[in-house]
Amino acid sequence: MNTATDIWDEFVSRGVLDCDTLLGGIQQLMSETLHRDALPEMAYISFSLATQSLLLGAELLGRLATTVERCFALLYEGQLDPSSALPLLASGIDTMGKGFSELHAADKSGARIEKTPLDAAIYELETLYPLPANDDDTLQILRPASKAGPDVLLGRLAQNVKKPEIPSKPVPRDKNTTDASIAVTADAD
Repeated sequence: MNTATDIWDEFVSRGVLDCDTLLGGIQQLMSETLHRDALPEMAYISFSLATQSLLLGAELLGRLATTVERCFALLYEGQLDPSSALPLLASGIDTMGKGFSELHAADKSGARIEKTPLDAAIYELETLYPLPANDDDTLQILRPASKAGPDVLLGRLAQNVKKPEIPSKPVPRDKNTTDASIAVTADAD
């Protein structure tokens, strides 16, 4: 029977190997020795890394692997330009591999990723995502919902605002009086 430590070690080692496999595939795609039909298999490897990472509590690695998987799918669908996407994918996968390596080198206080910028890699890859088409069903958030105006008239809102009361007589001041105590004294009158 495998212990939790054995499962963790296998997960981390497999993550490093899978990242190396994905990087090799990216290099072959860049040199055109690998056909784009290999992209679904590369997406599957990324998806597998994502699910394992999320299940074992390595959330940022899981998010990065999910982002890598989505990029592979978009590449396969022809929605990303390979000349700009492949170098960024290689960078993101390299970062993911460094994250797995950092988990592998855990100290007595536990395994964690502190030095590898996973959030930056996720952001970098998400900038590749295509924007939705500009038709009637998309980008509604950029258009006003109605041109009729607000539901509540601004005059009604202004009627409910309480005006501050100004004291009619001056408040006496001495050398120990602060502006805050003047306001309290004025409210008490």
